[in-house]
Amino acid sequence: MGEHDNMDYFYQQVSQKDVTRRLQVGQDLIDYLNDPHRSSDVDHEKSRLDKTIDELTGWVNASNYKVALLGLDIVSAFVDRLSERFKGYVGTVVPALVDRLGDSRDQVREQTQAVILKLMEKCAPVMYVWERLLPGFKHKNFRSREGVCLCLSSTLNTFGPQSLTLSKIVPFLCTLTGDSNGQVRETAIATLVDVYRYVGERVRADLSKRDLPSARLQTIYSKFDEVLNSGNMALSVSHVLPWSKAQSSDPVNKGLFSLARLCSACLTLPDADGKPNSNHNTAQRIERLNNTPENFSNVCKL
Repeated sequence: MGEHDNMDYFYQQVSQKDVTRRLQVGQDLIDYLNDPHRSSDVDHEKSRLDKTIDELTGWVNASNYKVALLGLDIVSAFVDRLSERFKGYVGTVVPALVDRLGDSRDQVREQTQAVILKLMEKCAPVMYVWERLLPGFKHKNFRSREGVCLCLSSTLNTFGPQSLTLSKIVPFLCTLTGDSNGQVRETAIATLVDVYRYVGERVRADLSKRDLPSARLQTIYSKFDEVLNSGNMALSVSHVLPWSKAQSSDPVNKGLFSLARLCSACLTLPDADGKPNSNHNTAQRIERLNNTPENFSNVCKL
């Protein structure tokens, strides 16, 4: 190992405020973290690691976009290196990441989204990360509010709705459909449509209780109808997904979800008369099963 292959050295360098020095040392730190042999002491001293991650949030929020991008790369490298051991730092880095979602540069916003998804993939449960993202729906920067909406769509597309307690998130989207910024309003509605694609009619039923203005509600419903009629629904599991954590812990719903996952992989199994099922018919059967949870035997006919 070289004299610079240790966390004491890199903590001192990360603490530097000079932009030129940060740009010089940033890639060295990434290379260090990417080599497990060189970085064997990375988390030997918790207080030192705590201070290093705290300092890195300043890089992420730097006014110089090159430093910000490098900071995002370093956070990503720490996540790769520490994996689940990085979980304790999610609460530290997420507020800085939400701020960065408001950046004026597409590259910075996109890279921030990638880091957030990596947190969910490698170091903490999806909803654990989302509990810390929720304040972003009320961020003062409209791009950050919009960015959190886009992050929800990415989460659904990457991890599926079963990883989320959507009943905690949808109220924020409903509020943003009336946001002062038109771009945020449109993105919030588009995100609700994405939720509908995965969860189905439960979203429509939930929105009816949210005291949304009638005209806005009808606009949202019409977009639901458009995606439903277009055939772009994520039908395989969506109609039996639990809407809230309480529903997901119910034994019947757990059983239904497990059975629905099995059925979704068998969409072309034949009917009792020997004819292949279409996706549409199978989705209808899953929907009926959800409405009659006591009738588990029906699943055998899918």
